[in-house]
Amino acid sequence: MTKEILIADIIDEVEEWTQFVGLIPDELIEWDMSHSLGKCTDFEIEEYECGTEVARHILQELVDEVVLELYSSS
Repeated sequence: MTKEILIADIIDEVEEWTQFVGLIPDELIEWDMSHSLGKCTDFEIEEYECGTEVARHILQELVDEVVLELYSSS
C-alpha cells in the first residue's frame, strides 16, 4: 500500500465520521449495529466462551460437593 493510498483511505474515513456529528448515543449505536461487519447479532464466539465457562463452573461445583461429602462422611 502506497503512502498516497493510505492518506486517501484516512481522508475517506474521517469524512465518513462527519455524518455522526450531532447524533445522540442511541442513534450512533443503532447505526453501528446495522452497518458494522460483525453485526451485534453474531455472538457465536461469545456463546461458546460463556458455555465453556458455565460448564467449568458446574464441574467445579460438583467436584467441590463430592470432596465435601467425602470429607464429612469420614
